[in-house]
Amino acid sequence: MAKFGQGFIQSLTQPGYGMFELGSTLGQAPAMAAEKRERAGMLEQIKDMTPLETADFMVGRAKTPAQMMAAKTAREGALIQAGKQSLDVMQSEFLRETNPQRLQELENAMIATAQQTGNASSQYAGAANTKPD
Repeated sequence: MAKFGQGFIQSLTQPGYGMFELGSTLGQAPAMAAEKRERAGMLEQIKDMTPLETADFMVGRAKTPAQMMAAKTAREGALIQAGKQSLDVMQSEFLRETNPQRLQELENAMIATAQQTGNASSQYAGAANTKPD
């Protein structure tokens, strides 16, 4: 019995016996559960977002300079990609179009979209005037 009592007292007074770690783990359990719920909620929010919306969301959630840089880099890439997709749609319409006024509108829209999304715009300048019939 004396050995048990001595071991019990030692475990209470010396954290090396695992009681300190156990207490610490138990104390962190509510915070860990809240963090897990927050991550699940965040995943639920972003699962239906476009890449650009996701990047914007992550920019807003960044807490460190490294996270902010990564989120902004992802946003830039997503913006360029979204611009390319829009440009592809406009180019398809441009190639089918025969109305000179609409061709000019599409040219202007392609130039503006390219500039706003970080894509090259020079290839679209004058396109309405050089399109073969």
